[in-house]
Amino acid sequence: MRKSERIPLIGAALCAAAFLAACAGAPPAGSAADLAAIDALWRTYEKANKTRDINLYASLWAEDAIKMGPLSPALVGKERILQKANAALASTVGSISIVNEETSVFGSLAYTRGSYVQFSKVLPAGSMLKYTGKFLDVLERQADGRWLILRDCYNFDGAAERVP
Repeated sequence: MRKSERIPLIGAALCAAAFLAACAGAPPAGSAADLAAIDALWRTYEKANKTRDINLYASLWAEDAIKMGPLSPALVGKERILQKANAALASTVGSISIVNEETSVFGSLAYTRGSYVQFSKVLPAGSMLKYTGKFLDVLERQADGRWLILRDCYNFDGAAERVP
């Protein structure tokens, strides 16, 4: 085999080896600082929901974020997300508890997967409802080290339960 014929074969073999090595290894979890910052993001999300603080909620989202929830079109852009959130925070009270079950960091992007339990009551006299669900989000690290929500996709595990 001539040298010119071996080069493409060597390149193909190296690509195949790299692909197989990537598939065999666990995804990078991220540094302890990244994981702590991402967990802090979810604790802040919980606090913003409970205190109905739209400014705190706004601080969690990238300008070009997209939020995709059940039974509604995607909300494209931070401004649209905040319009919907402001209306919801003005008309409901409640809380959310987020369990971050998996996080992997790839440079300035991360994905995080988890579950949540949310309690929500429509004002002034609605019933308290309990929602359980799951989420898969893409986060983006900012120049200052903060992580912001870039893509948010969530849904419910079933119908809401009325709670006393």
